[in-house]
Amino acid sequence: MTDEALSRQFEQAMRASCEEAAELGYLPKRFLAGLQREGGVAYAKKLVHSPVLQSGLRRLAAMRRLDLSIEHLVVSDRFRGLFTKADVEAARGRLKLAMEGVETAPADDGEDALEPGAGASVEKRGAATPPPDEWDNALELAASELGDAMRHWRAAGLPPPVVGYELTDGAGEVVAEAELAWPAGRVAVLMRDGARCAPRFDRAGWVAHMGRAANIANVVGAALVRPSGLA
Repeated sequence: MTDEALSRQFEQAMRASCEEAAELGYLPKRFLAGLQREGGVAYAKKLVHSPVLQSGLRRLAAMRRLDLSIEHLVVSDRFRGLFTKADVEAARGRLKLAMEGVETAPADDGEDALEPGAGASVEKRGAATPPPDEWDNALELAASELGDAMRHWRAAGLPPPVVGYELTDGAGEVVAEAELAWPAGRVAVLMRDGARCAPRFDRAGWVAHMGRAANIANVVGAALVRPSGLA
């Protein structure tokens, strides 16, 4: 089997794991957004070498379903040919850390949970800074060109955004996507298909901004702290 064919099988296995996790009540939206953006093998290599133990991996550990993790696929004999020895060792180490922390680190029920409560609380400007791993996750998964703006928002004490947010209609159908979103404040940053998605967000009562705008950091920051926003 060629590397290209094996890579396709690897990505299919990643998506199948996400589908099974969703059936168990956990939809890894940020993971799926990164997979769509970067491709299976490249994204797997990026994640297994991350210094951050992502909330999704900790959640799978809490569910006792690390067999659904990307790390589990990386160390499997089936896909070993796609990864270096360093990749496999890094994945194995993350699996070990996830299991060691499962009793002391509760699962994160943040933006990746299915059907999150509409009244979920959010951090506000001037409140305690969100856990560093959540911002690190967002920075890692979001488009790199938004990095400076995101670090600005983080320093300002704003909560981390949902990366790869899907806007749905009344029937639950996805009608638009945002690179970043703060659902509590109805603020979104658009990248791909921004011109098409912006009207959908506008009609739903959101404030949508184009991520490539030169003043994106200040504009979005102001929107998040306006009276009807997060603060």
